Amino acid sequence: IKILIKRGILKCHIMKNGSFHNKKYIFKMEEIKKFQEKYLTTDQASLLYNRSPSYFRNLVHRGKLTNRLKGICAKQLLIKEEVDSFIRHKKKNEEKRKL
Repeated sequence: IKILIKRGILKCHIMKNGSFHNKKYIFKMEEIKKFQEKYLTTDQASLLYNRSPSYFRNLVHRGKLTNRLKGICAKQLLIKEEVDSFIRHKKKNEEKRKL
């Protein structure tokens, strides 16, 4: 969560100090919905586009898609609009090749 806040991906509404120096983050529901609409994990993308998670990881590795968590952790967070655009473009090219 700290990473997402630091990168400006999620905006924290309230931060409270918990016990043992732990911090508790409270988010507005609209902020969570915006996040869910804008971003995908590779697992979510695989379910949505019927491809394997490794397919999307490879696209990130080849520079075709952007990982918003690059350099911070091993997880990959993709921009939904970017993935959607890439898949549409790829389908158009595949259709052209068939003709």
